[in-house]
Amino acid sequence: MQRAHVSMGRDILLLQLHRSFFTETVNRPEMFVSHHPYLVSAAATVYSACQMISCMETVYGKQPALASRFTYFWSSTMAGALSLCVLMSRVPFCAFVPLLRPHLESCLALFRRASSSSPKAEQCTPLLEEMVGKANLAYTRWCEGLKAGPADEVPGFRAEHASDARASVRRCTE
Repeated sequence: MQRAHVSMGRDILLLQLHRSFFTETVNRPEMFVSHHPYLVSAAATVYSACQMISCMETVYGKQPALASRFTYFWSSTMAGALSLCVLMSRVPFCAFVPLLRPHLESCLALFRRASSSSPKAEQCTPLLEEMVGKANLAYTRWCEGLKAGPADEVPGFRAEHASDARASVRRCTE
């Protein structure tokens, strides 16, 4: 449990440190390319969010009764999952977005499992379900839009991002 506290604390700190840069990145997705100055912050946010989800799964798997009582674990995991949802919805052409889907699905499954024993997980589950659904829908629509036609027919996508997008599309279709 001490390791979980240290791990969660580190990941919460990373999320807080990179919050403004991550927000700037996802609010201006037209600038989100491989040479974007804040790409490192987006990657750090993704890493921290995925680590929090993984840590929470481990803690809940080993000590469900104890993990259910730590509301800040659930709140922090929820914040990390929402960060992943925002990234997936607003920047679907990012190269690491296809890797986020399994993390979001496992987080949603964790919250559903824990909702019977944790009031915080029960409270957060409906919002998480909605956000994961919207993120998956946005990503799927983006992938289908790229398969359907040229980049200028895809809403929110600019032709100058075609090289970055082609790599993501290959990952979508594999």
